[in-house]
Amino acid sequence: MRSLVLVAALSSLALSGQDLPDGAEVVDRYLEATGGAEAYARVRTYRAVATIEYVGKPLRGTLRVAQAMPDRSYTLMELPGVDQVESGTADGVAWERSKKRGARIKTGVEREQALREASPQARLRWRDYYQSAACTGVEMVEGNPCFRVVMTPKEGKPETRYYDQNTGLLLRVTRVIATPMGETVSESRFSNYRPADGILTPHSLTQTIFNTVISTQIQMVQVNAEIPEAQFVLPAEVKLLLEKGLTAAPPARPKK
Repeated sequence: MRSLVLVAALSSLALSGQDLPDGAEVVDRYLEATGGAEAYARVRTYRAVATIEYVGKPLRGTLRVAQAMPDRSYTLMELPGVDQVESGTADGVAWERSKKRGARIKTGVEREQALREASPQARLRWRDYYQSAACTGVEMVEGNPCFRVVMTPKEGKPETRYYDQNTGLLLRVTRVIATPMGETVSESRFSNYRPADGILTPHSLTQTIFNTVISTQIQMVQVNAEIPEAQFVLPAEVKLLLEKGLTAAPPARPKK
């Protein structure tokens, strides 16, 4: 009943031009619109398989994601003939490993970003990672009027989210992300929401980063499926970096 009242209140605001709603209420409405707090609280693991395509380039591959409570994750991106990139989090460590660049430990803001996105309950527990949510206006996204909400994380720079006024769904996110090449702006657009064990999840994602557009189409989603513990074990190269107190593998010596 509370969610219905909130939906009605937000809809009337859009029509009457009254004061903007509280940002936290907009985010919480999104939780209700996609399944509700109880459904999210039941999630212990999350697994997905997707196809990825670099738009306008002959680059296609697959993406596999696994998450388990509280904040363990593993991601594998395979681009045949180009590279294979793994990343993950476990025991507070965030790491990445690729065939081309070797292994490295994520630190600072990049580490915090990885950890707050690792939990399968990240959407439910958003207050654990963000210190504020401020609704700053209304903006059109793909022809839909959206509440613009600025989310300020406890670590890192603010990100801007756009929630559909009518459905409550998240349609767009713009943020500054930390990468090995420095900070850059990333824009993500979400669509094709479909249910997975009672939770609406976007199955189409378009991300623009470094002037490159990446299209991701989720083919399979599993919630609360059994995931072997071995999936989240730190790779040997990452363990070696930790033992040596390094953040990245030393560069390879040139061949004589």
